[in-house]
Amino acid sequence: INIQKYNEYSSGIIFIIDPFSLEKVRKKYKNKLSTVAASQDSIDDILSRLLTSLESTSNLKKTEKYKKPFAIILNKIDKLEDEIINKDSKKGKEQLEAWGENHFLQKISVRFENVKFFSFSTMKSLKNTQNDIMDPVMWIANNEGFGKK
Repeated sequence: INIQKYNEYSSGIIFIIDPFSLEKVRKKYKNKLSTVAASQDSIDDILSRLLTSLESTSNLKKTEKYKKPFAIILNKIDKLEDEIINKDSKKGKEQLEAWGENHFLQKISVRFENVKFFSFSTMKSLKNTQNDIMDPVMWIANNEGFGKK
């Protein structure tokens, strides 16, 4: 990951979180794990690797915030039957807090300046509770001044 140079050319970052990779969610929905492919990597570890990459390829100092937009997507929300996640960015953060991901959120608040949460499902019945697939891309584009006159 350290040899990647594309970070300096990006307009932002999209960070996708599989809720089933989180310990609290895995425990709560252990009966569904056989039907859901889930990452075994910790989101803290993935974020640390991303930050290491940004520090080495974008000249981001360990004490400074990444200024470009950072979109966090919670996916597979259709599999979380009793969790309430919707288009409201604040709800995504609150849900991660409820799942015990405070260390991750703390690291995000310290290292990223412009953060927004999104949620997705493949189920059309959840259309009112999820973002359109283009929402994070458009949010990044708008933040970076694309399409503005």
